[in-house]
Amino acid sequence: MSNLRTYLKEHFNQFLYTLHSIPEAIRFFRKNRLWEGFLRYGWVNKILILVGIIAGLQTLGNVFESMNAVDTSNVMALMSSMDNFVDNLVKSQWEFFTDEGFRYGILILLEIFIFHVCHRAVDILLKDKMREPRFNDFIKAQIRIAVLGGICMAIEGVVVGIIEPIIKGIPVVSWFKEPILFFIHCFFMGVLILDNYNEMFGLKIKESFKYSLRFPGIALAAGMVLRICFIVPFIGPVVGTLVTAVTVSIVMHELANLQLEDGDWEEELV
Repeated sequence: MSNLRTYLKEHFNQFLYTLHSIPEAIRFFRKNRLWEGFLRYGWVNKILILVGIIAGLQTLGNVFESMNAVDTSNVMALMSSMDNFVDNLVKSQWEFFTDEGFRYGILILLEIFIFHVCHRAVDILLKDKMREPRFNDFIKAQIRIAVLGGICMAIEGVVVGIIEPIIKGIPVVSWFKEPILFFIHCFFMGVLILDNYNEMFGLKIKESFKYSLRFPGIALAAGMVLRICFIVPFIGPVVGTLVTAVTVSIVMHELANLQLEDGDWEEELV
């Protein structure tokens, strides 16, 4: 029992420390102008346009769907339908931007920003010891997050599939079903952000996933911030990925065992 208490306390402190580091990460981002260099990558604008098109088309579809339900037979019906139109539009937009599949997909599309910010942040924290990333590095990072994103979605689905029936079967615990499922979703989103830091030190996907499990408090905190940011359409996902990427880079730099030896990145995996 004592070991469990110590374990929970350690990771709860990780969680609180990560949340506490968010203001510092924002200041770090602004002070070091981490956004600089985005536009030198020709495909950045294309990705932004693609994200905008996806979100825009979905929003337009929600508008048309809600308009089809408007009753124009008389003034009273029209006024009532307009209220329902707004309610349905807000509800559909909320569901779209909080959909798990959408969140993973957008995070994969925004990988270039996460990789760029993580690389610049780590390079500054390590006093310019990182080599300049090449085009192939971005391609590998994009493929990597797509693979890991699929893995996280699959594992998340299995975990939810196992835990949800158990929660429903216990009346007292069933009241906490939504928060528990929310924390599970946040954790796996956080693992994707953590992987970008681990990737900088040469960890393979399997090694990175295993290593990230040693920092569940960091993953959960990063995932929660990201999930909340996703509620805000368009700008929320971008801001969330930038803030959490910098936050994780700072916190992991202070707490992780990854280090540089003889010019090569090495990991100390236990």
